[in-house]
Amino acid sequence: MPRFNELSSKAKAYARKEFVESPDYPHDGWWVFDDFIECAKCMGIQIKAEDIYFSGFWSQGDGASFEGTYKCEPNAVAKIKAHAPLDQELHRIAEELTIAQVSSKFLDGGSLMGATITTSRSRYTHSGTMECDIQWTTNEGDQYEGLTGDELIHPFRAFADWIYSQLEKQHEYYYSNEYIDEYLNEYEFDEEGSII
Repeated sequence: MPRFNELSSKAKAYARKEFVESPDYPHDGWWVFDDFIECAKCMGIQIKAEDIYFSGFWSQGDGASFEGTYKCEPNAVAKIKAHAPLDQELHRIAEELTIAQVSSKFLDGGSLMGATITTSRSRYTHSGTMECDIQWTTNEGDQYEGLTGDELIHPFRAFADWIYSQLEKQHEYYYSNEYIDEYLNEYEFDEEGSII
């Protein structure tokens, strides 16, 4: 029986299609959120895997969003650069959060800014569905509500967009001929491309 690399181009195409549509293909079982959570932590954002929502990757309105909390991380830029030294977008988001924090301390008498991040959980999951409520903590530890979340929502939405771009790259890889062909090399086929 032929191996995958011995099949005709037509049989290979059939084998790929049959495999991707079969229940054996992991489909969404390969999403990995650990790095997203670690990147968030570097910037002072606390999220859990079950609080990351996304849809994709072919319709208008697809995207990612998340829910969690934010607390000032004074070394956000250094931490994210150490964790992801080549990712300029993450560096930019960490810098934007730091600037927002410094501005808020200046404008609000030294208080640290924090936030609760929510998403509307409508039929859409993109970053535009996210909102945040800001809280301030004074040097004495007192907490109070302050201005709206406009100061922080942009970097949170940018981080959700970054998550979506990473998920899209994962999706493209796991549905690529390169990945599928490597997997199919383990099997034998009939001449039409069906796994035996």
